[in-house]
Amino acid sequence: MFAHPDDVEMMCAGTLSLLKNAGWDNHMATMTPGDKGSAVHTREEIASIRRLEAKTAAETTGASYYCLGLEDLFVFLQ
Repeated sequence: MFAHPDDVEMMCAGTLSLLKNAGWDNHMATMTPGDKGSAVHTREEIASIRRLEAKTAAETTGASYYCLGLEDLFVFLQ
């Protein structure tokens, strides 16, 4: 699980692809939809765009995609 869409792809897409080829059942998950990732789009628009991109990337590596839907920039570790 990573914080934002595209974090998973940048950090471990190659590993996910190799695991899928080895027979693993892969899942990608993000805590936020990246809803504060644009100076052009509204929060809802960019969240929708980034969720679709993450879903497409997951399908490319043979994984499913899940988003917890937490608000971007408000995820804190305790």
